[in-house]
Amino acid sequence: MAPGILITDDNRSPLIDLVTWTSMSIACLFGIIKVVTKWVITRRQEADDAYMAIALIMTIALDISVSLATNYGLGKHSSSISDSDLSNLQKSVYASQVFYPLSICLSKMPILQFLKTLARRPARLKTLRTVIIVNLVSMFIAFFCVVFQCAVPTPWAIMVSSQCFNKNVFWDFFGAVDVLIDLAIVALPVYLLHDLHINKDKKISAMVAFAVRLMTIPLVILRLVYLARQSPIDPTFSYSDTVIVTSAHANVSIVAACIPFFKPIMDSMQSGVTNSDLRILNLHRGGGGSVGHSDFHLRYVGSNSKQNQHGIKSVDSSVENGLSGTRRYLDYINSGSNTKRDSSESRQKMIIRADTTIDIVEEDKARNV
Repeated sequence: MAPGILITDDNRSPLIDLVTWTSMSIACLFGIIKVVTKWVITRRQEADDAYMAIALIMTIALDISVSLATNYGLGKHSSSISDSDLSNLQKSVYASQVFYPLSICLSKMPILQFLKTLARRPARLKTLRTVIIVNLVSMFIAFFCVVFQCAVPTPWAIMVSSQCFNKNVFWDFFGAVDVLIDLAIVALPVYLLHDLHINKDKKISAMVAFAVRLMTIPLVILRLVYLARQSPIDPTFSYSDTVIVTSAHANVSIVAACIPFFKPIMDSMQSGVTNSDLRILNLHRGGGGSVGHSDFHLRYVGSNSKQNQHGIKSVDSSVENGLSGTRRYLDYINSGSNTKRDSSESRQKMIIRADTTIDIVEEDKARNV
């Protein structure tokens, strides 16, 4: 936004730039903190970090496209814009629309990928995978629909072309799917983590962190309202409200995806995940009570060990994968701790850490025959 330009009734370009660049700066701050902090702590990146980085790139591309559109007259009345500027303006807005579904859907993936590591039961993992598939499929469908929303060779002529599909119906459908997925993301932590053995206040704070995503829903609804009010007579001016909300929605979606990864939230869930994993592992074969009861026990076999000893069998791979995800989760939390343990003590106690292999075994029933 150029200095000295005021927001007026006939020029809303500065307002668009103000909202776009401010919200983008906040989103970048949250996204970078999430990705870089984890790298500094654990010295490794995983799928959720990749999704966050790509979503952030898509959001920045969207915001830059919006800013370019304001340079060509977005937010001003169509009568004051030249034909060449109108063409460039439409191309910029078209680009922002292409990046929009990519940004929104990819920003959901870090949370979904994180929850996937905590889905320790097959039924829960199946539910989570269903949500992930719906999210990714909706992203690809929306992407191709936006790319070809108007007839070639000028699919970007979204404000003047009469050969476009019903965009309001399309965006209404995409918005409805978007809201349903957001509601699922808020509900999934309750479904997946309700049995964690942690303090009630800490559990509530963790659930609230995931529920922050609810603040994107009013933006989706408001965007659809502004789209319905858009005037074909003066599109460059009437589209300004839609663009403002679109940019805000994409950036807020990034922020909402980062909040559950902040360390205080992770710390509040740490012990609960550990205890719940051990209890579920015991119940996997129908055992009752605490771990160690029935025919299950845990054997500490040392770092990087791959084989069982004394003819003992490993449990199902689904259980091992569940604990593998939990170990990665605990690594993210515990790597930031400065607590040092005596090496001799660590050889005598079972410590669940990223550099330790826990062998969960079932006693060979043949030995009891």
